Amino acid sequence: MLDYCNSVLYGMSQANIDKLQRVQNILARVVVGAQWTSSSLTIRRDLHWLPVGHRIAYKLRLITWKTLHTSQPL
Repeated sequence: MLDYCNSVLYGMSQANIDKLQRVQNILARVVVGAQWTSSSLTIRRDLHWLPVGHRIAYKLRLITWKTLHTSQPL
């Protein structure tokens, strides 16, 4: 869900972005089997995961770039 329909998520309120960020942080801990007290920032860096807000912007920019340079999105 976190990587689905980024164009719908773009412009969402910061409160909702924060909720999605909490979900991503929990998922990162589950993926690596870390303690709940572990820093989610460090875990996400190790997994090479962008924060939710940055990921939404990145995906939209990538689609735009592909559209402009290849005449079609993937």
